[in-house]
Amino acid sequence: MRRRTLVTLTALTLASAACTTQRTTSTTVTGTPVLQPAPVPVEAAAVNPAGQWTISLVAQGEPMDLAMDLRGVDGVYSGTMSNPMLPPMQFKDAKLDGNRMAISLLVPTGEMAVLNLVFNGDELTGDWSMPGDGGKLTGKRM
Repeated sequence: MRRRTLVTLTALTLASAACTTQRTTSTTVTGTPVLQPAPVPVEAAAVNPAGQWTISLVAQGEPMDLAMDLRGVDGVYSGTMSNPMLPPMQFKDAKLDGNRMAISLLVPTGEMAVLNLVFNGDELTGDWSMPGDGGKLTGKRM
């Protein structure tokens, strides 16, 4: 019984020592708090992609370079893609959203191709697709 009492007293002493505060600190705040507006999120800057571009891609397993003539007036875009081996292909639709553009055009086989472009200064990256083919592409302003 004595041993049990000693263990209980030791446990109570340790618990009591752990719960006592050894030091105190205080902080005084002076002045008037100033509320700041939350930062505005940074969005991709709008670009002006109009101009002449060269685009490199692989179609049907073969490297291909295309010339893109992209015109824009008041946010409405149109243009053509061409290659010495192909007739010029008119854009059916071209929509710019920030620095991204989606273009659809009819290719000589009669199928619709879609290009998703991301403009970064005088360079672009993206991908293209059409039934049975597609892949990555890169480009530069001429």
